Amino acid sequence: MRKYQFLLFIVFILTAGCTSSSSEPSEKTNPIHISNVSTKHSYDQSYANQAKSTLAQKKNVTKVFAVNSDKLLMIAIDVPHHERLQLKKYEKKLTKEMKKKFKKTSLKVEVSSDQKILWKLEQLEEEIRNGSISKKELKKKLEDISKLMKEKT
Repeated sequence: MRKYQFLLFIVFILTAGCTSSSSEPSEKTNPIHISNVSTKHSYDQSYANQAKSTLAQKKNVTKVFAVNSDKLLMIAIDVPHHERLQLKKYEKKLTKEMKKKFKKTSLKVEVSSDQKILWKLEQLEEEIRNGSISKKELKKKLEDISKLMKEKT
């Protein structure tokens, strides 16, 4: 009788451990939310919106923020944690792709996966959406962020 109970207990543990758990969220159930930045102000953000919609379709991109001035398109991406080992290679690939996409324009394209850059561009997008930033301030902030991108930490 003891052996039978022990065997039943082992079978129960094995079947309980092998069931699929739905407690982990699926990657596809949490789509990327992209907010287009206004193009009605004196600074046109249509290039930034194009870049965001293109990069949002990538399976390894979880967040995208982009802002452009007359001469510079700055893009910040966030990737899942398990993809961080290949981060520089992935960033280089996306930079090449974005440069190819905007080759006909006179824009300098910069792509970063740095969290600080992501945060700064998110704030800048919010300021543009609110209309609380001038074109001159936008250029200055983009230059500052560009300098941050080039710093080696």
